Amino acid sequence: MKSKTLYGKTLRYLIYMNLGSIAAIGHANPDISEAYLDEQDRSKLIIQGSNFSEKSNPTPLLWWHADEGEAPNPISRTTWNGNFQGTHNTAITSLGSNSSYSFDHGTVTGAALGRVDFNSDTLFMYRKLYEDFDVTKKQAIRTRVNHIDGTLTAGDVVTGLTSGATGKILQFDESYSENSASTTWINYTDTEGSINSSPPIDFIYGETMKTNTGASFINAEGSEAYPTGTFRTFNYKTVRMWGEKNNSYPVAQGRDGSHFNFNHEYTDKTFWSSYMTHKLYQTPEAWQTQELAYQSSSLNQDNGHFEFTINGVREVETNFISITDEHPTPYYRIYQSQVSNGAQPGSNVYYDSLYIDDTWHRVILCDQATYEDCTKWEIQIPREWANGKITLEYRRGSLADAENVYAYIFDNEGNHNAEGFKLVTIATAKPPQNFGASSAP
Repeated sequence: MKSKTLYGKTLRYLIYMNLGSIAAIGHANPDISEAYLDEQDRSKLIIQGSNFSEKSNPTPLLWWHADEGEAPNPISRTTWNGNFQGTHNTAITSLGSNSSYSFDHGTVTGAALGRVDFNSDTLFMYRKLYEDFDVTKKQAIRTRVNHIDGTLTAGDVVTGLTSGATGKILQFDESYSENSASTTWINYTDTEGSINSSPPIDFIYGETMKTNTGASFINAEGSEAYPTGTFRTFNYKTVRMWGEKNNSYPVAQGRDGSHFNFNHEYTDKTFWSSYMTHKLYQTPEAWQTQELAYQSSSLNQDNGHFEFTINGVREVETNFISITDEHPTPYYRIYQSQVSNGAQPGSNVYYDSLYIDDTWHRVILCDQATYEDCTKWEIQIPREWANGKITLEYRRGSLADAENVYAYIFDNEGNHNAEGFKLVTIATAKPPQNFGASSAP
């Protein structure tokens, strides 16, 4: 395939060289012919070519970057709905950024950041985050108890009189009633007691339990038919689409391993990890790029589209039902990470950025000439979008020190140029990390 060198208006700053593009059989993929920085505003990247497809609303539904604070960037067409949840942090940051926002799933309920509402049958999400926990190791450990005689106190050691198991109280339901048949919960630390030994010695259902300060109670964790005795969970819904009592999410359940499943509550099956072509796993203690693409199904039809990507590994489900006669409302909210039933304190997730749009259009820069080989990704923020010309906020971010940078344009169906369009700098010195970025490195 013939490659061509093309010169934009800002020759003294950049040359962009096309390495070619291949149209898929029967479909004309986006094709980039030229890219350059605007002479008047070098924070703007202009890309020209063909088959980009029309985008009725050029700007994203929401664009947020931690370096800019809690509020989404003004270019966004919407904002957070409800309270923003997260704590500003400068200790753990992604390359090219100065800040992140942390959220502790072990001590704070609900979802991280803010809820985003949308009104479309399609949605695309890009985000960058860091999880400092392992879902298999930071599980909440719980018993439900009743017939309490005495006072519960955090830090007390609990002993099962039949099992001999021991555990240290982390927290408990402070609204409990003494000598009541109704159950309340006790959570235990993940360090002290036999419930944390290897293998663990667990409390058993129905036994009497006592604390070292004299309180006693009955273990009601489970039932006669399913006597769990000691319950462990880290139910990590990493992102959640919500409708009217119907929802979908990728979920990792720590007690079963670190792999994700796709769960479509109330309307369809669960897409278990064993059925996945490309299994996805929770990735602790590393910055990662995640993407989600969704298209609603027709009523009662298994023609919906749901895909989730972690660091370039993508799993797709193209035959799920998102709306039914009983649950006819399409998804209209998206939440960031949420944990059901708790986790150990210190289960922090750090967010660098979040991009959400109500179409699949997008422009992404990465470090490889073939998109499937990329190891770093940076989304670009569109200001104007036409079928043959796009104007963007130019963001190098984690690609600031990359030897090569390639541009990929995705159309409204998610198709992209088969080979990357190479961006070549000819500056005498490598540009600083915030080169060409007006709002975020």
